[in-house]
Amino acid sequence: AKSLSLPLLLDPIIRQKNTIEQSSLSAKERRRNLKKAFAIRQPIPYKAIANVDDVMTTGSTVEELSTVLKLNGVDYVELLCIARARGGST
Repeated sequence: AKSLSLPLLLDPIIRQKNTIEQSSLSAKERRRNLKKAFAIRQPIPYKAIANVDDVMTTGSTVEELSTVLKLNGVDYVELLCIARARGGST
C-alpha cells in the first residue's frame, strides 16, 4: 500500500463466530462453516477494496468476506493472492 500510495486498513473485519478448521472440509462445508462468521469492526470509507491473502483454496473465505464488505457499502472487492491451493475447486 505504501509503495502505491494507497490507504491500508488493518483488520477492518472481525471473526464473530468460531468455525471449524477449513482444511478438513469440502467446498460446500466450507461455505456453510463460514456463513455469518465475519463482521465489520469499523466503517469502511472506500467503495473499492483489495483483499490480500496468502493462499486461496476454494475461495469460500474471500467470498464470505466480500459479501460482508458489500453489505457494508463497498462496491468492488479485488482479491490479491500469493498462491492457489491444488484441488481447491472441490
